Amino acid sequence: MIDNIVGALALIVLGTLIAWSSRRAVRPDVDPQRCPGIRTPTTMASREAWLTGHRAIAPAMFWLGATLTTTGNVVLVWVLTAEPTKSQVERVVIISGVIMTVVLAVLAVIAHRAIRAAEEKETQTD
Repeated sequence: MIDNIVGALALIVLGTLIAWSSRRAVRPDVDPQRCPGIRTPTTMASREAWLTGHRAIAPAMFWLGATLTTTGNVVLVWVLTAEPTKSQVERVVIISGVIMTVVLAVLAVIAHRAIRAAEEKETQTD
């Protein structure tokens, strides 16, 4: 049972970190070198690139975090009330992790496209 609780808590912690990061990464006083977020060469190229990319994905990133946190809480209640098997909880945690990874990869692509669009717009106005 303790393994199942740890799996549920892992989802809660990851979801909370992602939701918090979505808000922190777009604050005017953010230091991209110290803030968790989409850390690729494109987003780390400059402070403006960081802000542009993260502003484009902040709402979706927040909802990803909220969904993971909710899933973790549901799994925790499930573990404490119905006593599912370890393999049942593992499946939920693994599937949630795969979905999280895919969504974060898609968000990275969206952030990169937003940065490129902003750069193109800037060169057109110059």
